[in-house]
Amino acid sequence: MKRVHILTFHNALNYGAVLQCIALYKTISQITECDVINYHSPKIDEVYKVFSFKRSLKNNVKGILLVLKTRCKKKKFNNFLNDYVNLTKRYFNFNELKNEHWDEKDIFCCGSDQVWNLDLTNSDEIYFLSFAPKNTTKMSYAASIGKELSDSEKPFFYMKLKEFDFISVREESAKNKFHEIGIECIQNIDPVYLLNKNELEKMSIEIPEEQQPFVLVYLLQKSEKFMKKALDYSKTENKRLIVITAIEFKKFSNVTYIDKCGPREFIRYFIKADTIFTNSFHGISLSIILNKTFFFEYLAVKFKTNSRLHDIITFFNLEILDSDRYDAIPKVISIDFNEVNNKIKKEQDRSIKYLKEAFEHRSISK
Repeated sequence: MKRVHILTFHNALNYGAVLQCIALYKTISQITECDVINYHSPKIDEVYKVFSFKRSLKNNVKGILLVLKTRCKKKKFNNFLNDYVNLTKRYFNFNELKNEHWDEKDIFCCGSDQVWNLDLTNSDEIYFLSFAPKNTTKMSYAASIGKELSDSEKPFFYMKLKEFDFISVREESAKNKFHEIGIECIQNIDPVYLLNKNELEKMSIEIPEEQQPFVLVYLLQKSEKFMKKALDYSKTENKRLIVITAIEFKKFSNVTYIDKCGPREFIRYFIKADTIFTNSFHGISLSIILNKTFFFEYLAVKFKTNSRLHDIITFFNLEILDSDRYDAIPKVISIDFNEVNNKIKKEQDRSIKYLKEAFEHRSISK
């Protein structure tokens, strides 16, 4: 049986990263044998590393508390990942991967997540599978560039992707850009959408706050305006407001802040929330999968990642949930989740078909 080696951001201290990794692994493992390449990218590890006690002691007590919280959180992430994914041994650089004794019948699959965001990876060629033996199958699933593709990046992408046998990207905008430079590819939905509500329920654990109704806020970027709308909405609805975020910003009174929950608790907060406010792609995605009423806000222009938010919102026709449309968030808003769920099912079928065709090295259906 062919073995698929998945390369993605599996060890990032990021809820979306670990969920998409598990979702893709779970889906592929139902088709053929697979594992996740345990590559530790210097750039990604730098972004999510746990700061040293020595440095924290030089700063202040607040720094020490941050270290303790982060280490606790990291342990929860590692345990969660190890419960669901078969990891290879660790690799730290190109030569270690290149010198590994891979089987030429093996398949290498990169994605999903922003593995092709050159700003995020420092143009790491490993995420373009350049270490894989020449005669192996190289493919991607829902790989994301996470931002607009610049003219200066186009030659790099062309040189790397022309070596691929099958290419699947996450955003329609990325597909169009690649077609412009002569790279054939298809668009597939983020692997998180390959999970259903029952699977997410099984992954979650109970949280103390679920005994009372609450409104959930999950932020990747601080926005006092967005927070104020969520706070006003929770007061109008007479419900507790719970905020999950790792960023520092002005704290509001009568709000519960969660800063060290693991992936299992994170999923549970989304499952049990009455309404959700988020500016995160995977926050939006979980809300959609769970058929939750939610409101979103586009990130500031400097983050350059709004294309992925825009693409998923327009795909599901959920523009009505843009918080910027409202001075005050309405109490009742109508969403046709039957239409949403039908689209998810159709995309799940397309994705599984693509994976099977690529694994069998057949022509990909458009």
